Formats: sequence, C-alpha cells, structure tokens
Amino acid sequence: MQNTSSVCPRCHSVIPVDAPGGICPACALRGVVEGTDPAAFATSSVPTAEEIAAAFPEYEIRGRIGEGGMSVVFQRRRRNTRASLRGSAARPQRRSRKVAIHRLRQRFREAIKAEIAQTVPETSDIDDELRHLLAMLLSSAE
Repeated sequence: MQNTSSVCPRCHSVIPVDAPGGICPACALRGVVEGTDPAAFATSSVPTAEEIAAAFPEYEIRGRIGEGGMSVVFQRRRRNTRASLRGSAARPQRRSRKVAIHRLRQRFREAIKAEIAQTVPETSDIDDELRHLLAMLLSSAE
C-alpha cells in the first residue's frame, strides 16, 4: 500500500491512500453511472504509436489521425506476415478480458443499485438517488 496520496488524472482531486485500485472514488462511481471503465482514466498518458504497434503486431501503425473525448484514432494498415497470425491468436484472450471487465462493472453497478434500493421508498427513485450521490461526491472532490 502506498504511503502518499496521488491526484486523479480526470477530476484532479486527491485520491485517498486506501482507495481500491488507486482510482478516485468519485470518478469510479461516475464510471458506473456513465457506463465507462474507471481503469481507463487511471493513467493520464495517451498511448504512443509505438505502444499501439506493440499491442497490435498484425498492423502497421502509420500515425495518429486525431483525438477527442476519451479516444485517440490511429491510421493503420494490415500486415501480411506470420506475426499477424500470432497476433490474431491473442485476439480471443483480449476479447475474453474485455467481457470479464464488462461483467465486473455490470455486477458492481447492480450492487450499488441494490444498496441504494434499500434506502429509497420506490424503485423508480434509484436512478435519481444515484445521480444525487454522484453529484455530492463530485462536489466534495472540488
């Protein structure tokens, strides 16, 4: 466990030392509400073309086209080499990791909603209460 706290790259608030995964609690909750992956903004660096090329050996990365929101677009061209066949063998593993992360986020979202359901009189109030909780967390982070 770290002895020093760090700053969230997304909302710039101080992350508590005991925060699970080193992710800002407010941004983690925002990720649940918005349906985004909290780990996606745990680092603030944009991947370089070399890092993308290493992750996708079946493609020749020609450069960065642009970026916006939380994505970066790279121009690429498929290679016809044996390395591309090895890269395609890893594709099912990447897909299964993405599915596992998606399911974990979904279970986390359902667990939070189940906890909130115990505090509201009607199930139709759950989403409003979740938005209110998120707004309170975000205002305390500022």
